[in-house]
Amino acid sequence: MWYSDQRFSYRLNECVDAPLVLYCKGNVDLNASKILAVVGSRSISTQAKLITQKIVQDLSVHKELLIVSGLAYGIDIEAQKSAYQHKLSTVGVLAGGLDHVYPKDHQSFAQKIIQNGGMLSEMPQKTKILSGLFPKRNRIVAGLSDAVLVIESKVNGGAMITANLANGYDRDVLAVPTAINNQNNGTNNLIKTHRAQLVESAEDVASVLQLNNTKNEDTMLQLNVEEEKIVQHLKSFAEPQHLQDLQVKFSDQVLLHLFNLESKDLIVNNGANYYFVK
Repeated sequence: MWYSDQRFSYRLNECVDAPLVLYCKGNVDLNASKILAVVGSRSISTQAKLITQKIVQDLSVHKELLIVSGLAYGIDIEAQKSAYQHKLSTVGVLAGGLDHVYPKDHQSFAQKIIQNGGMLSEMPQKTKILSGLFPKRNRIVAGLSDAVLVIESKVNGGAMITANLANGYDRDVLAVPTAINNQNNGTNNLIKTHRAQLVESAEDVASVLQLNNTKNEDTMLQLNVEEEKIVQHLKSFAEPQHLQDLQVKFSDQVLLHLFNLESKDLIVNNGANYYFVK
């Protein structure tokens, strides 16, 4: 998809170095209402593995959330496997073409997630995996997201590149602290230098992302018939819908209904008159 396609990530388009084109495979909603990138070292401790699984599991009550990572060994794959297990959408951003899942060990898992997420790359098919492509991949991971969560990383690791890029894009950066004698204690440095917020649980992440699992049920009871129809209509599409299309579909009072739905925190206008359900 091209950068001008309405399915293209509006978050990514805010970045000065955004790609002009993305190649996708699967059921990928790049404009999900909330997107969290989870990144970290390829070689992780047992504790970090369990923390990653627990945080994603606890976040899975927020079905509007999309988990983004790089399908790499370590934190990446643990986060994405946990998301898949608990029925959260997840997208893997590849450094090479979509026909070159790296590492090869994760090819079968990459095929599993295309029904509720998928794979993404700016590189065309048959692009060979080169080390210089990974930092380029990391900028997409950061740019796609509302926040980047780092769980264990060396001070000069690839996850730190993603965190620094996220800072530059004005995204929230979150970090789980680790033992000072852990070689992957780069997260401590992020916190100490005020480049990341300290995270100890899924509740901390949910607070930053302003996730609220209970609001929709109570608020839906307060909607009029037309507003309910608009919400159900928006839910039936994978991508945001433009105001003009909604005006054709619904009454001339649609602007008022959209305003009410926004004020009730049920829908979002992405800034270009495209609306989607939170």
